[in-house]
Amino acid sequence: MQQPSAIESLGLSFFRNVSASISHEIKNSLAIINENAGLLEDLTLLAEKGAPLSCQRLQRLSVSIKQQVDRADAIVRKMNRFYHSTGHMIQPVNLNETTLLMIEVCEPLIQLRKISISDMAPDPPVVIASILFYLERLIWMCLNEMVNAMAAGEILTVAIEKHRDGAYIRLNAAGPLPALTTAGFSSKQESMMQALLQACIQIDSKNGEILLDLPKEIH
Repeated sequence: MQQPSAIESLGLSFFRNVSASISHEIKNSLAIINENAGLLEDLTLLAEKGAPLSCQRLQRLSVSIKQQVDRADAIVRKMNRFYHSTGHMIQPVNLNETTLLMIEVCEPLIQLRKISISDMAPDPPVVIASILFYLERLIWMCLNEMVNAMAAGEILTVAIEKHRDGAYIRLNAAGPLPALTTAGFSSKQESMMQALLQACIQIDSKNGEILLDLPKEIH
């Protein structure tokens, strides 16, 4: 059996990590729905024995279940968007939409680290020609490195900026991040990924910034 290349191995690892994270999110919603269903069952049994049935409590349970159903639906839609992005073809990529999707994919980590994401500027969409799946992986990697280097309560600003030869994705914490280093991007596989996408990553720990420079089109 043919072994996957270094680039394909990174892609498979990325796919596994995202799939595991999304599955965990869905399981959390189902656990809350199941807990609320159990409470409803208990209330029903108590009511059958003559205990008063609290309409307010029923309403709270109903609202909680509806919220988790909506959350699970949003997670499934996120999952579908991600799954449909796999592939190795060069294609037009909306950087605004792609970056927002990767922020959503990183949401469990962002919430765990108690980081806030500032609203992206409502600029016109920036479109480049790239390999979507591998570009998603690179953006995901940048977000993970930034969030893990930040302290709880800090705000991460994400900006998409068009320039003559392509576009920047700028991640900024508005302050020094001593833990932010090039180590996560310096492996042979990571260098190959950046070369494939003709991307350049600049790390500025003094100003707490990662700048991802992307070409207008891969040649």
